[in-house]
Amino acid sequence: AAAAAAALESSSSSLSSSSSPPHDFFYEIDEGDDGSSARTNTESFSSSPPPTSNPLTTRRPEEEPFGRINSDIRENETVMLFPTLAYKRTCASSGKARWATRIHGRAVHNTKRHRRRRMGMTSAAKALGFYPSSDKEREMYQRRMAMFTLKAARRRWIGFDLMGLGVWWATSGPNGHFSTDLQVSDEKLPLDIPTNGGPASLSYTTLPTEDGRTWSSQVFFVPPQGISVISDIDDTIKVTEVKDRRKMLSNTFLYDFVAVAGMSELYSLLKDKGAAFHYVSNSPWQLQPDLQKFLINSNFPQGSFHLKHLRFSLNKPIVFLKNRLGLRPKPDKDIAPPPPAAAAAAAAVPAERRRRGGPGAGDNHKYDTVYNLLQTFPERKFILVGDSGEKDPVIYADIAHKFPNQGNHLVVFKVINTKELVGETSL
Repeated sequence: AAAAAAALESSSSSLSSSSSPPHDFFYEIDEGDDGSSARTNTESFSSSPPPTSNPLTTRRPEEEPFGRINSDIRENETVMLFPTLAYKRTCASSGKARWATRIHGRAVHNTKRHRRRRMGMTSAAKALGFYPSSDKEREMYQRRMAMFTLKAARRRWIGFDLMGLGVWWATSGPNGHFSTDLQVSDEKLPLDIPTNGGPASLSYTTLPTEDGRTWSSQVFFVPPQGISVISDIDDTIKVTEVKDRRKMLSNTFLYDFVAVAGMSELYSLLKDKGAAFHYVSNSPWQLQPDLQKFLINSNFPQGSFHLKHLRFSLNKPIVFLKNRLGLRPKPDKDIAPPPPAAAAAAAAVPAERRRRGGPGAGDNHKYDTVYNLLQTFPERKFILVGDSGEKDPVIYADIAHKFPNQGNHLVVFKVINTKELVGETSL
């Protein structure tokens, strides 16, 4: 904690002012109930037109919802909105400062579930040995597993209001996910956001449904300069035990999430020093609501979420839980353990391999997200926090090698398998 605080004290006195280039933070893997998928929403913020007198942007121009005043969410459906970030950019034509962000969420049915998917997941849970054995575990299992088996609410129009600054629309895809880009003039923001320091937040709310329901989340406006903490979640701030598959699945589906001792105090200290937080994990978006509750209940600072899209295989539920859940990467037989030096570790991850699968299967998401965060905020200093249970050391070493001038501090915790210890804790 003292070392991290010292790093913050020397953060930004020598930084000069410039606008951040636009970069893409989110991509969608639209997955239908029939297993079909298509990659969408891959354009960067720069492709969004600047707001006009009628700041309406849509994802389907041929079906613009003119005249709509309500979100198209039905009585038996619900919406989950995810916290996101906004960054400052300069408009090339006018030279004026704007804040760009991407709103992201998911629409699902409250009661309709995939019957085959539910049965497959139940059979897989029994086969893998983490099926609930008590009423409390059964209640937790049913609630969390429901996030993977609820049917998506497709092609629903969802409207957003950002503190009266305008109305934006998005439509849900085959997997229920939706996103829309928006830009707001710096002059119109009801916030005084400094060029250096921690983020300021605004709430955004969906337009009400016909029965009056609304949902809300936060946009964190991150200044161009300051300190950002990029944090992994599993076995970094939350006990998951990724090296033991049965315990990993039990901690994910059966038990309340438990914080790693001392981490909330450390992060609170960093927040008091003005740090912004970005939670980057291979955990799937289906777990985001419970992860956010975990942050609140454990007194962790709030921040933007950058989780992973997963495609469910109806025919291979056991493989999905063992590997595709994303919490435990598949082993890379052709990649030797990285050498200790940062430069050598970076050299062990060639670009062509990283783009095909990352330094470990399933790590493209984490590498790309961290890389884009540092590119989007070239004047901010970064503290990268992770653990040895996945591929964080290799990813962070490669990132630090490519961005040597952003004062990156790497914090990696060693995760020890409980089978190798007797009478000791797992972390």
